[in-house]
Amino acid sequence: MGLVKLSEFLKKKWVYLVIIASPVLINYLLLTWRAWRVNGGTDAWIGFFGSYLGLIGAVGVALFQFKTQRDKEIQQDKVNNRSFISAHDFSAPVDLRRVVTHENSRLIETQQYTEFKDWMEQTNPNYKGAIAYYKISQFGAPDIIMDCKIVAVIVPKGKAPIRIETHVGIVEKGIEIFLPVTMKVISDIEVHELIIDYRTIRDEKMRYYSNPQTKIEKHLVIKPDGSEEVIMKNESRQATWIYPKKLTPPEQKKE
Repeated sequence: MGLVKLSEFLKKKWVYLVIIASPVLINYLLLTWRAWRVNGGTDAWIGFFGSYLGLIGAVGVALFQFKTQRDKEIQQDKVNNRSFISAHDFSAPVDLRRVVTHENSRLIETQQYTEFKDWMEQTNPNYKGAIAYYKISQFGAPDIIMDCKIVAVIVPKGKAPIRIETHVGIVEKGIEIFLPVTMKVISDIEVHELIIDYRTIRDEKMRYYSNPQTKIEKHLVIKPDGSEEVIMKNESRQATWIYPKKLTPPEQKKE
């Protein structure tokens, strides 16, 4: 019997009823009659059953303690190998022009962003202002997270919410992902939710949740039954910013 099955078996109430009633059952069912050609007296058999049941109990307790310790070690290993998400609003030019990023960083081409660029190309091709992004990265002991899915809910002024959803797969440590949160208007767009689901290298499902409207930021573990466990909760007070050291200086005109 495996350790998991043994643990489930010991959770059944009738098991303890049988254990408590076993001395009486043994006395009436086994010691009140003698099978043909069975050797040993009643006292010998009572001693044998006592030692036998004691051995079973000792083995059961040892297996239970081993499984409990093993479960603790597995859980602690998951905790030690958790990765966490860092997400900040970020203001930068279209297509991150003149912005220095890691060579493997990614700019997500969402449908809304593509439509915005086409619109700008037609209406204002020389536009050099900044637009809104989310800069997303991961940190922790492991080098990667897997099965990463990003969902942003944006609400243009006077319009229904729009859900931006994208899958980015594996995200390495040190890599920055830029998610544009803009449409065919430059302003009057609010981000209501940012949700990032991913798996750690120990196959633990985690979630980052941010609500800029309520200023709440949470890191959660999604359990196998779908329930959520909040492991970190912060009040986020973000401001729109740029990274001066990420901007390359404009090219100097040659005289």
